[in-house]
Amino acid sequence: MSAQIYIGLMSGTSLDSIDAVAVRFEPSFELIASHSEPIPPAIDNRIRVLFNPGDNEIDQLGNLDLELGELFASAANTLIEHHGLSRDQIIAIGSHGQTIRHRPETHFTLQIGDPNTIAEHTGITTVADFRCRDMAAGGQGAPPGTGLS
Repeated sequence: MSAQIYIGLMSGTSLDSIDAVAVRFEPSFELIASHSEPIPPAIDNRIRVLFNPGDNEIDQLGNLDLELGELFASAANTLIEHHGLSRDQIIAIGSHGQTIRHRPETHFTLQIGDPNTIAEHTGITTVADFRCRDMAAGGQGAPPGTGLS
């Protein structure tokens, strides 16, 4: 049986980059490779505009959701290509996305970076929306001390 590899994607509140890692969990945890994809300043600025309510924000959010999905996919594809990973060994991509709004007091959180776009551009099953699931289960959607809980 070939090694089963998973890719994790995440961007943080600093908006400096998208971090991508390839790992395997069996027979024990192993970090195989990592890559950071810079977030262009123009996209950084557009993300920050969405942190607060504003004009035409739904259309802006929709467009940025797709663009970030492409950027997340680019980070995953670069990781795969630069480290010679076999797509056949990659079981799934987990993408946290970029948090735009996080209101645990009202059980609302929103991350963008369309996982469907990531899946289409990489050819790899992509799972996402982790914060929403945690909040639905009664959690805060973010660990304490992150500034998002």
